[in-house]
Amino acid sequence: MPLVQHLEDAAGVAGFLWDSWLPTIVKNRLARDIGSERDARQLVCFLAGTHDVGKASPAFAQLAYDVQMGHLVSAMERAGLTSPLLPRRERQRHTVTGHLAMSEWLKRRYGYSAHRAGALASIVSAHHGTTVESDAHIDAIRRLTGAMGDAAWDSVRDEILDTMADLTQVSGTLASLKDTKFTLHSLIDLSAIVVVADWISSDESRFPYECRDDSGSRLQSATSTLDLRAPWQPPRASGGEPLFRDRFPHLEGVHPTPLQLDCVDAAGMSETAPLMVIEAPTGAGKSEAAFMAAETLAGRFGAGGVYVGLPTMATSNAMFSRVLNWVDRWPSVVDPTIWLAHGKAALNDDFAEMVRDSRIRGISDDEDRQERGSARVSSWLSGRRRGLLSNVVVGTIDQVLMGALQARHLALRHLALSSKVVVVDEVHSADTFMRSFLVRMLEYLGGYGTPVVLLSATLPPSQRAELVGAYQRGRTAARAPTGGLVSRRRRQPADAGESRSSAGTLGPGPEVYPVITVASDQVSFHPVEPDHRRFEIAVAPLGDDLETLVEMLDEALQDGGCVIVLRNTVRRAQETYDALRARFGDDVELFHSRFIAPDRASRERSLVERLGPNPDQRPRRLVVVGTQVLEQSLDIDADLMVTDLAPVDLIIQRLGRMHRHARPSDHRPERLRKPRCLITGIEDWGADVPHPVRGSRTIYGDALLLRSLRVLHDHLHDAVPIVLPEDGPRLVHQAYDPDLRPRPGWESAWTEAERRRDEVDENARSKASLHHVPDPATHTSLTGWTTVPVDDAREDTGRAQVRDTEDGIEVIVVQEGDDGSLRLLDGDFPGAGRSIPIRPIDGEPITRHLAACTVPLPQNLTNPRRWEATVAELEAAPIVENWQESKWLQGQLALILDRDGCATLNDHHIRYNSTRGLEVSAIARDGAA
Repeated sequence: MPLVQHLEDAAGVAGFLWDSWLPTIVKNRLARDIGSERDARQLVCFLAGTHDVGKASPAFAQLAYDVQMGHLVSAMERAGLTSPLLPRRERQRHTVTGHLAMSEWLKRRYGYSAHRAGALASIVSAHHGTTVESDAHIDAIRRLTGAMGDAAWDSVRDEILDTMADLTQVSGTLASLKDTKFTLHSLIDLSAIVVVADWISSDESRFPYECRDDSGSRLQSATSTLDLRAPWQPPRASGGEPLFRDRFPHLEGVHPTPLQLDCVDAAGMSETAPLMVIEAPTGAGKSEAAFMAAETLAGRFGAGGVYVGLPTMATSNAMFSRVLNWVDRWPSVVDPTIWLAHGKAALNDDFAEMVRDSRIRGISDDEDRQERGSARVSSWLSGRRRGLLSNVVVGTIDQVLMGALQARHLALRHLALSSKVVVVDEVHSADTFMRSFLVRMLEYLGGYGTPVVLLSATLPPSQRAELVGAYQRGRTAARAPTGGLVSRRRRQPADAGESRSSAGTLGPGPEVYPVITVASDQVSFHPVEPDHRRFEIAVAPLGDDLETLVEMLDEALQDGGCVIVLRNTVRRAQETYDALRARFGDDVELFHSRFIAPDRASRERSLVERLGPNPDQRPRRLVVVGTQVLEQSLDIDADLMVTDLAPVDLIIQRLGRMHRHARPSDHRPERLRKPRCLITGIEDWGADVPHPVRGSRTIYGDALLLRSLRVLHDHLHDAVPIVLPEDGPRLVHQAYDPDLRPRPGWESAWTEAERRRDEVDENARSKASLHHVPDPATHTSLTGWTTVPVDDAREDTGRAQVRDTEDGIEVIVVQEGDDGSLRLLDGDFPGAGRSIPIRPIDGEPITRHLAACTVPLPQNLTNPRRWEATVAELEAAPIVENWQESKWLQGQLALILDRDGCATLNDHHIRYNSTRGLEVSAIARDGAA
């Protein structure tokens, strides 16, 4: 197909995207920077129509020899376009030669300065997902005359550019922009739109290489089968109460809370797109409040959809069904597209069914459309990069964090997020490493003018200030007179040390709770009338030996009751489970992260059914031993809690899983009608300085644990109850106060713990900054924007870059059968116990079931000293080679258990069973475990 035909196709697609797909929020910000919506559309079409101009060069022509098509080079030479063989250093990518061609043409035709010409040209060089590293690199290529060819080649490129300028009527716009300093945000938007236009116009099934029709007919034919949907355009909210009733009919008889109504009001009163931080207790209806605020913000500011981010894949899966129910209540004549964005999304049954429907359903069923939309998966917006461009996306917080990670096609991720309302739940769960990526991404989202909603029950005030400050910095920088370029010397401190100190005002004190923070041009704080059940929790210390725990529970459970025993490590949970199982038998269950995914999902469903709000399912007696997976986003309600010491914000989260639902007093055993939490995980409560157990110190560090002990002291030792919700923010504020002083006698341990905490936090920020995308206030060109993109070819690779954890190796667990073949583990899940084919086929259900049987390996196998050896040993399994042809299994590692459910790996014994999960222990030097 002729190059010019592809360029005409791309220009036409860009126009279609502008008219039918791009949200108003994107069009408005481009129109603001470029001059008008008409000017911005013309520029988008022109850039899409010239993105491959660099292919008109000897460097690109040489590639014909690599595919045995040298006759094409001969034809060009007969037309006067000579292509002598070039040395390797002059065989430059067409993206770079296109950058040079565009830059020189803008300077000659319109008098652009080198920098302004380079800014627009950087869109051309970025269309394959990476950017040129520097202007110096461009200058070096310019001196390699062989790459660009002689005057005849210059004439061809100029003709392409001139013709496309005429076709798109962009000449007047280009002339008016010659003195404009483009914001980085506009360049990213333009780049992303060009990439999407290029991908669509490169689809041979829609734009055949054989050109029989004119460009207009080709475009109409191609786009008629393209199942992109128009952006979300919710009507202006008529008030919180009718919105709540209409969107959440399953809550019939339930009135919206003051929090939910105030969120709608705050969103509706914002003059410009804001960052909203919603802080309220667990169970206060924050998710519904966020949905209602998101809908209000989208209607006001033209956002084309919503992204809902959760801490984990498990919580994302649970949220996906809730979002589906919400979206299905949208009043819309266009069915919104939806996507589940995490590495195991294809194993979610609801989502997998929608994907299957998208493959067999065309768009010919529009006549069945109702007054309400029905979410659907777009067949074109499928895959890791395209899926994020759907109207509605549910996924992990990682998808937001990866917007600050140098990676290929980062512009697409930015367009996907910045065109929506971005909602992040449980934002307090981001550690220092993750939060550094979140801070950088909020700077970008503030610059785009993207509405953002953050949710938390226990957000330390310094972290709230840090996140608000980042959003406002980005907003200010994007509006600077220099077009977004702000001198580093004039900027407020942003990165180093800000997580421990104020990034602007810390906001109101703990007495103001619940509270909604709204940050746009100014920051305002909106107290919310408390509407949550107030209750007192008795807190007391408990010795750490298992005998003491058994004796306490023996007495507490004489009349029955439901108890959560929450440990900070899987090993402690397993040891506790064994001890309690010996005393209480089948009334004890274990729940942690090292069950294979189907076992974990089954256990989670069972817990929510029995310990949720429905009293009919509640057992007479149950002891759940678990880890941190119990503290987030699970609607479970215990009568009594025992927990290892943790940072106080996590303690508050855990307390939210006790006496969560209002029940008649006789629905709880008499001994457990008053909430009580016993805190353990301390080696000796009588020591001058209490020492948390080793596993807790490894996970959380001494400093946060000592701070937790400090603020809980009166509650633990003087019988002062914790009153929720009001004591929650007070304890969190105190624990994270930089001026908090230790108790007498703790000074030496406190000082050393704080020093180590500072060192660990600084190392985390420094490590994260190596992969950060640059500060948006320092660039007015895409050149140098992503100079060292990470290899994010797989979802888990990108995720590993934004999480500082050693639990980074996930394996598929299989077992040897009696006949020597391999099979799935036994259990209560689809495919359990079935034999595995030597070469699994993607169309077979067994392949999907196999891909679901994953479990993360613990730190003692994945720390830096053991990582390479562990991976090498797993990769050596012959079965892994047979998996590489399957999209479900490609790149996965296998842990093969013997008939007894055991294996050895990197000098460790491994055992798995469906009641205890994965157990790992080191092999002693003499061979005994």
